[in-house]
Amino acid sequence: MTDKAEFVYFFKSSKHQLPVFSGSGVPLDESLLAFIPASYVGIFFMSWIPTLLDVPKYAVSMPIDGCEENCTSAFLPGSIETTRKIAPYLNQTLMEGGFFRNSDTIQIHNAPGVLLRYDTLPSSFDFDRTRECQLYGQHLNDTLQMCIREVNGSLAVGK
Repeated sequence: MTDKAEFVYFFKSSKHQLPVFSGSGVPLDESLLAFIPASYVGIFFMSWIPTLLDVPKYAVSMPIDGCEENCTSAFLPGSIETTRKIAPYLNQTLMEGGFFRNSDTIQIHNAPGVLLRYDTLPSSFDFDRTRECQLYGQHLNDTLQMCIREVNGSLAVGK
């Protein structure tokens, strides 16, 4: 038998409530993607995703059924820094203006997250190098070949 301490959280409601967009589901303005070169987006995701998965404030390990050997899963709940006050422009965080200055905790309801599942591709898997792979970062003198293929509603990604 193992002794284990657990925390029990109790939240006391206050009169201070504020409508927010929160979690990993904050609406994005996809029209901006037309102005960002695909090479920048590719390098951004290739360099940041592995780092984000190791930071508990951005991602937590989340075991899911069927993901055991050669598989990893993680949940990205978003964070307090990404929570935005509902306004015509989503440019204010909850940390601005001292709204929660004397609060011990903040509870956010219905904040969607993203569940990621990473499976190792079988050794027989190969990309079509002419159609599914591109070079990114040449102008930064840090070239990376990244390959992407849709497979049964998921993405196969490699380099």
